[in-house]
Amino acid sequence: MKTYLLPHQMRFFQQKGWIIFDSFFSEEFISRIIENIQKDLEKKSHKHFSDISFLEAFASSFDLFRTIPSIKELLQNKQLIQIISSLMKVENIRIGFDQVIASSIPVQNFLEDSVQSLSPVQPLLGTIFICLKETTLQKKEEKANNLCLPLKLGEIAVINPSYDQVFIDLAKLNSFFYLQLGYTEISSRYYINDKNPNGNFLKTLGYAAGDSLKNSTHPLLHS
Repeated sequence: MKTYLLPHQMRFFQQKGWIIFDSFFSEEFISRIIENIQKDLEKKSHKHFSDISFLEAFASSFDLFRTIPSIKELLQNKQLIQIISSLMKVENIRIGFDQVIASSIPVQNFLEDSVQSLSPVQPLLGTIFICLKETTLQKKEEKANNLCLPLKLGEIAVINPSYDQVFIDLAKLNSFFYLQLGYTEISSRYYINDKNPNGNFLKTLGYAAGDSLKNSTHPLLHS
């Protein structure tokens, strides 16, 4: 398999379980994604974005690639697909889900969880957090370079799904707004996950527990 990353980047990911890429997406593209997300949530809730509750927003911001063109476009970014494929050492991947992660979520409820343990599709290959809003650490003495999450607009973090510090790191931040992408193996399956408020979403697409993901609902991504 051709590797699209430098050796030191591969080593860093293998040692840490995560890696951050600076300025991956332009501010213009990120602004378009944010606008599309807000309009999509307003359409679903029939409310102004500022009036949407956490539960409404969280339930309505899962698998947005199905309705938002800019997120569909993002999923086809060949460089992004190549990075995931290289870090996870697989040639064929599919999109498992996407989810908006905002500072309104009760992070304290998930401090002992990994992204893998919360996922309704198993197994996950990797997850990406895209920074949609610049943020800062709550405590100045904390070091940003020890954080697995991006802090600047357009930065992305690729995280091993079994890495168990994601929500601990989220709890260290001031107001944040991320788009999370979950990538799976071709043979991954749907499992009901009561830890995740959207754990039953795939039932609406005709899935039953244990069903393999289908190309029609979870497209294969090609680099």
